[in-house]
Amino acid sequence: IDSPTTSINAVFVVQQSLDTNNSIKAFVSSTRGVTWEGPVTLTGASDNPVFYPKVGLDSSGYAIAVWEGFDTGTYVTYASRTTGSASAPAWSTKEIISSTTIDNQDPQLSVAPLGKAMSIWWQGVPTAAGTIRTNYFNGTSWGSEQSSISPSMKQASFPNVAINDNGRAFAVWIITGNTGAPSTIQVSQFNGTSWSSHPKTLTQFTTIDATSDNRTQICTNINNQTVAVWTANVNGFAVIQAAMFNGN
Repeated sequence: IDSPTTSINAVFVVQQSLDTNNSIKAFVSSTRGVTWEGPVTLTGASDNPVFYPKVGLDSSGYAIAVWEGFDTGTYVTYASRTTGSASAPAWSTKEIISSTTIDNQDPQLSVAPLGKAMSIWWQGVPTAAGTIRTNYFNGTSWGSEQSSISPSMKQASFPNVAINDNGRAFAVWIITGNTGAPSTIQVSQFNGTSWSSHPKTLTQFTTIDATSDNRTQICTNINNQTVAVWTANVNGFAVIQAAMFNGN
């Protein structure tokens, strides 16, 4: 991130395991990674276990982190962000940005240069129909969990998301096919307020392996031009496929 040298311009988060407990640790740098400050522990003992931390940094040097953690019987999506001066940031107290009534898994995160962000995860259990959920950070605070953006009665998983400074976001995920049927990749758009009601299917007549290693990658720019890439199996060969949205 090309932020001022007096601000944080690099950040990473890690999952640290110690005996039966684990935690999420954050490190920051204002020297573009030459020296690091930290760690700061973002989690508490009641969150255990915690998994899959993700972090993003805006152009002013403010960071946002999300992760999966435990809360009173279910797995939820937690978030924390740096506040105060960008040159001397403090991490906020963690907050839950997902539902707390059903398991939420595998959160992903995208942060735009001017500070807007979107987190995405899948909700449910691997043996039942899973749905894709999101929460939008407007630059100041998180909103409420969005209702499912994926089709009902389908197993949706392994999502990813990209957001730009307009507040436009694009989400992708894998829909697992029925026995013998290929999995597909779907995409949905967020217009700054709500997600499109009918996701678009990007793949046809190909086989998509529904694994975290095969998560679709996606990026977007200020003009809403967007590219998604993924690995598919075509006639027994692994190939890279892509789709592009021209911004209109």
